[in-house]
Amino acid sequence: MTPTTAVNYMRRMNPRWKSSSYSEIINKYVYEVDGYNIGKIELISNAADTKIYNNMICFSYNGN
Repeated sequence: MTPTTAVNYMRRMNPRWKSSSYSEIINKYVYEVDGYNIGKIELISNAADTKIYNNMICFSYNGN
């Protein structure tokens, strides 16, 4: 997995997050730490009786 894997993942998943009627994207961005790209997305998803805050981070580790 290359450092750009996080960027590619965020690009692939973005249409799914946007098209879902069960979630609302609050924030999403990619930043770099020690030469590695880290993708982060915050969203609110609907559950049966409440809303759930989700904070997801994706990155590569040991080349995977």
